[in-house]
Parts: sequence; C-alpha cells; structure tokens
Amino acid sequence: PLSAGGSCVIAVAFSPTETGSRSAAVVAEHNASGSPSRIELTGTGTANANAKVEPSSLDFGAIDIGTKSGKKSVKLSNTGGAPLTVTGIGIGGTNAGDFRLQGGCGKGVVLAPGASCSAQIVFSPTAEGKRSATLAIVTDASSNPREIGLKGTGSLSAEPEPA
Repeated sequence: PLSAGGSCVIAVAFSPTETGSRSAAVVAEHNASGSPSRIELTGTGTANANAKVEPSSLDFGAIDIGTKSGKKSVKLSNTGGAPLTVTGIGIGGTNAGDFRLQGGCGKGVVLAPGASCSAQIVFSPTAEGKRSATLAIVTDASSNPREIGLKGTGSLSAEPEPA
C-alpha cells in the first residue's frame, strides 16, 4: 500500500536471450481509477563476440640453450554470436626474448562465430634455469587481454658438441 502522495520504484533489467527487437510490459494493478497501469518496454538484443583461449598456459620443459623447441599452439575461438577481431598479440614479461611467435592468429584476423585460429610459439632459451613470459591476445571482445603463461627451462647439454 502507498500512502496519499507516496510513490515506489519498479526496477527493470533487460537481458535478451535472442538478437533483434524485444518487447514486454510492466502491468500494475491498483485500486485507483485507470487500473491496471501499463508501461511498455522495448529493447534490442545484439550479438557479441566472445574470445576463448586454450590452454591457459604452455610448459616447454627443458630445452638446451642455443636450440629451439618444437612449436606449441594456443587456440583462440570465437564462442559468441558476432565476428571477433584480433587487435593485438605479443609476448612480454621477464624472459620474453626466449619465446617467439611463429605465425597463426595475428593482428587484424577476424573470426566468424564458431571459428578459431592458433598462434604457434617456440622456446629458445638464452640462459640456464627457469624462464617465463606471457602471451597476450587482445580482441574486440570484453575482458581483454587474454593472457597465457609461458614457461620453460634452459639447460646445458649433457654431451659436448663434437669439434
């Protein structure tokens, strides 16, 4: 019940389950004249791109200094309903120079809904011990950037190279 001159707030949220024009109404029954009161609601559902990255980290294991690992892949998928654009991709962090992108998903790549691409990475340690970096993939989807941990160990060869 509302007292004379009183008011209340009716909060409404819009969370469409489909794209396109959507409509509904808030209907309030009351004991005053003109009951029920009706407020029309309209909105438009739009499709959004959604970036999914797998795996969340890569471990290259032990690799001899001065050599390079085989390629490992990071898969970027568009699980949304609109095209997804890669706006940037790069390796940064403590030992970024030990990890290299070798093709795949690059800046400017556009993924249709349901499509994917893979970024190829190799590890070539420059020093002994644990090495780490981060691969960052930036897209036009929300929650950017997507970061993937990269790690490996630089090791000394057990056998000396022949002269």
